[in-house]
Amino acid sequence: MIARPSKDGRHRFKIIGHHSQGGLGVVYLAEDLELHRQVALKQIREDRVEEDYRAKFRQEAEVTGQLEHPGIVPIYALGTDENGRPYYAMRFIKGEDLRSRIQSFHANRKAKRSALDCPDLRALLEVPIVRV
Repeated sequence: MIARPSKDGRHRFKIIGHHSQGGLGVVYLAEDLELHRQVALKQIREDRVEEDYRAKFRQEAEVTGQLEHPGIVPIYALGTDENGRPYYAMRFIKGEDLRSRIQSFHANRKAKRSALDCPDLRALLEVPIVRV
């Protein structure tokens, strides 16, 4: 479980499994028990709990949460767990990560000998951005 219990003692998010890890956070696949949907839940890494990292993590969530664009993953919730570690929940997008998509794009482009400005590039640029 993650997130401080609400007044009725229930937790909002249930961790299903590890998804990925980046420089500042760890992303889990989780279930939102209030809205009954799967979400990506990003939590600050245990080795990044100092205040300057917490401020960066919170700023990342707040700035991303203010943006509305089809290519930016929406933020659903921001909070802290029972130990005070910050997290935020966002839409979970199934599929390849951006690095894999870029590598596939270049491999296919070289195999087809196509120009850099092609329909495949436009399709790649339409992939929603997820920060890890």
